[in-house]
Amino acid sequence: MSGEQRKKETNVVSFARAERKPDASRIAEFSAAARKLLRERSSGDVVSRLLRETPRDEWPRLAENEELRNSGALDRLSRDVAAALEKDPTDALAMSSLATSIAETLPAGEYPPIVVAQLRAHAWKDRAQALSYVGRDAEALEAIERAESLLEPFAAVSHDRAIVRLVKAIVLQHLKEWDASLALLVECRRVFADHKDAKRTLHCGMAEGGLHFRKGDYKKAYNSYAPLVEIARDGQFTDSLGSIHNNVGLCLTELGDLSAATIHFSEAVRYFNDSGRRMEAARTEVSIGFHLLRRNNVDLALPHLTAARDAFLGNDMPEEASICGTLMMEAMLVGGHDRKARIIARELSTQLGTSRISRQALDAIAYAENAIEAHDDALAAVRHVHAFLESLRADPERAFVAPR
Repeated sequence: MSGEQRKKETNVVSFARAERKPDASRIAEFSAAARKLLRERSSGDVVSRLLRETPRDEWPRLAENEELRNSGALDRLSRDVAAALEKDPTDALAMSSLATSIAETLPAGEYPPIVVAQLRAHAWKDRAQALSYVGRDAEALEAIERAESLLEPFAAVSHDRAIVRLVKAIVLQHLKEWDASLALLVECRRVFADHKDAKRTLHCGMAEGGLHFRKGDYKKAYNSYAPLVEIARDGQFTDSLGSIHNNVGLCLTELGDLSAATIHFSEAVRYFNDSGRRMEAARTEVSIGFHLLRRNNVDLALPHLTAARDAFLGNDMPEEASICGTLMMEAMLVGGHDRKARIIARELSTQLGTSRISRQALDAIAYAENAIEAHDDALAAVRHVHAFLESLRADPERAFVAPR
């Protein structure tokens, strides 16, 4: 196995980048550590099995399992957190908590100090991403600063530090710290370019586009995103092309070019599906449907929304299905089909009644159904419910309150 492959498998970047040539004893130490990291890869299968067999509220106790206190378990948890962020952020958050518990209790002396710092920093980086994904950005910033502090004593981990700071830049955007975020992106882009890390260099460009979009400067956002299509295509980063096309589509929608936006959205769906990212494809279908709906193109919006809702229901994603369902209700109401809107609400309540969706979400959907049936400003009621369901991503315990 090549050094590059080993780096990818262990999620630990090469730690032999000191300016001076290390002595023979240090070379032997790091060689032994590298062999140990490879041997521990099988622990990833153990942690995946235990997560499947253990209820989520009992995952914290898995940190006491000696089989999981190693790099292999942490590497698998890192990949599982990334995979769960889109489908089930609550799972991602719980796994990231387990990972930091394991990382902070790694047995002393099992790895060189620099490797321990890398393992712990990556775990805290994943924790920050999971926290930010559910709207807990202040906590995410604390987590990412913990990751930074772990790497601070080591000069030879500039690439790891840039990975951590790329996440920090995105968290800072959520906190509207625009200048600080942009400064970090400039720094990270330079480091990734120096390390010939083309994919993360691309991610810096995507994050810069996201910054401008969040600021409401859609022209700058478009100018940041649009060149990335060709860069990603030339670099064969097909897993990023879906996201880039989707973001270009969002920019064009805000700039009023719905025709061009729809082309990019369609490309996003194609790339997501081709790379097996079905849920990202479904979310893009929601974006297409939402923007068409807001421009009163009901007939064009509904097929996209229906496809997305069916995909969410088929993959046990009730929160996303409910959000999509409210858009379908809105489409029916805008088109003057109140009875069909009520049927969608009733079907959604039945479909989600046996799922793990929260009681407050079901209450909100029931309110929408009743408002439609009573012709009580039904469109405003459905839009209120849609906004409430969206807000549950950041505040899952929020109680539903009907508008006055």
